[in-house]
Parts: sequence; structure tokens; C-alpha cells
Amino acid sequence: MKSAKQAIFAERARLSLLRNPLSVTGLSILALQADASGAGLEHARLLMSAAERISRRDLLMQLWLIEDRVRQEDVAGALRHYDRALSIYPEAEPLLFPILAGAVDTPDIRKGLFGYVKVRRPWVRSFLDFATGHAPPAALAELLIEVDGGDRPSSFTRPFEAGLLRNAVAAQQFESARVLARRLAKGMPREWQELVPSQASSAPDLQPLTWATSEDPAFQLQLDASGAVLDIGPEGQGIAIYRVIFPKPGTYRLVQQMSATDSEGLQGRWDFTCFGNTASNIASLPALPATATSSQITIPAGCAAVRLALVVGGIDRASASEISFQRLALVPQVSRAPAPAGL
Repeated sequence: MKSAKQAIFAERARLSLLRNPLSVTGLSILALQADASGAGLEHARLLMSAAERISRRDLLMQLWLIEDRVRQEDVAGALRHYDRALSIYPEAEPLLFPILAGAVDTPDIRKGLFGYVKVRRPWVRSFLDFATGHAPPAALAELLIEVDGGDRPSSFTRPFEAGLLRNAVAAQQFESARVLARRLAKGMPREWQELVPSQASSAPDLQPLTWATSEDPAFQLQLDASGAVLDIGPEGQGIAIYRVIFPKPGTYRLVQQMSATDSEGLQGRWDFTCFGNTASNIASLPALPATATSSQITIPAGCAAVRLALVVGGIDRASASEISFQRLALVPQVSRAPAPAGL
């Protein structure tokens, strides 16, 4: 706003204060004009302080007070005004959340946020939902773990830690992913780590370290107490299910036993993708026709993690198919030292 228009607004604010000396809007406008015109920052602070003592319900005032506390490097004060603004004006979330989420990796900000998250202020759940996808994952995980103060997430923080796990894997931050997985897995059946698809090894909170289904509706993984069945529509093509595992470098055998119904024309393979400095395919092993098979695979050094994906193809499939999983395992191959030569 040009200075001439600022002066007009300021004059109107002065006139309104003559009729209503407790006008929060009038005091706020005069404070903004004093700050913008260089009339004196201390004068602006006095006016804003007077306005806030009358009422905190003015978003423009709270935004100015946030900026002023930041200007003074007063983290606690800035967060106090964040809390007031967001508690009264939820519509300010799109404006304030990106700034706050981006600052979570600052230790003082994280320390200041701790109290607000701990007591579940009205805006905290919405903020954590936003921050899960926008804040630095390691810093936000540190905050959530500190808030819980235990070795496993609470019911409140669990969905946010699960979201952070997915983001950490997507960003190939596997050390953070391992920390979160250990916390999220507390109390779960040990079967979540097994390769064969089941209720435990398809736990949503631990995906994609457990089996996840493609977003293509042609693929549906049906789970019950007896096992898992993959429903494949006749139009299903591409990755059907996948998960991320952490095998040590070495030679393994992929041992599988599956059965399929209505599988004429259906093709399938297991793709192994190594996540290291760059993502690269290290093996493609047959999965269909469904039989009991054993195939060798070598995990090279430098693979921080491996994505295992069932890729489905085939043409002229007239009907839906089903695949049932009886066994799926990576069995390490132990190299034996050669016997000593005889004398």
C-alpha cells in the first residue's frame, strides 16, 4: 500500500478511536502505519500491545506480533502468537503451517512446539497432518518421539509416524525408516517381517515395509486368518503388490509356492530394485505360472534397501484371476570353504 493510502487509513483509525477508544482494529491500523512509515517500532509495539490487551481476536494483529517476535528472536513469544492466531482463526492454517513446518528442524522451534503438541492444542492435529508431508522427516520424528516419551507411539502420534515412515522410504532415508519401524512394530506379530503376504505382513502402519497394493483397482489383496489372495482383474497390468526389505549383501534363493486360478494368459515376475546411490533393477525372477520354484539372486554391496514387486502382465485375458500364496522367502546361501587338499 502506498504511503498516501496508509496515511488515509491511519487518519480514519484515529477518528474511529475518538468515538471508540477500545477499537482493536483502530489501534492495530495505527500500529501498522507507525511501523511501515518509520515513525517508531517501539510506538508500534505499544499500540499493538494495547490492542491485544483489549482482545486477541484480530488476525492482522497476531500476524504482526508473530513477525515482531521473530524480529526479536523471541521463539517462545512467536509460538505463543502462532497458538493464538491458529486457535481463533483455523482459516489461517494455509498461511502459517508452511512456515512453521519448515522451521521444525530448528532445535529451539522444536523445543517450543513440544508443549503445544503435548497438550493437544486445537490446531496441533491439523498441523501434524500437514507437517507429515512437508516438514523435515527426521526433525518431526524427533519431536513426536519426544512427545510420546516411550518406546512406541501413542494412539495420537501413530498415524503421523506411519506417514513419516512412508515419506522416509520415499526419500530413501532408511535409517529414519528403521527407527520408526521399530517403534511402530512394537506389539505387532513377528510375522510382519515375513515375505509371504498375510494380515501381519500387510499391516498398513508399516507400509511400504509391509505389502502394499497398487493403486490400480484391478489389483485387490484379500486378507483373512488363513492367508492372502490377490484378485487380478482381466485388465490388470504392471505392479500388483510391493514392499521394501533390508537384506544384507550376498547370495540368496527366492523360494516360492503359489497357486493360481483362471490364470490362462496371465504372466508375472518378481522385480528386485536396489536403492543405493541410484535405483536400479538387480533381478527379475519368474512368478507365474504359479508353481513351487527356487531361483537364485545376488544382492550387491551398496544396496541400502530393496523393493520387491510382483509385476503382472499378459494379453487376451478374458476373466479375473486369483493368486494364493503358500510360501515366499529369501533363503541365504552359505558358501562353504573348500576342503583342505589331502597329503
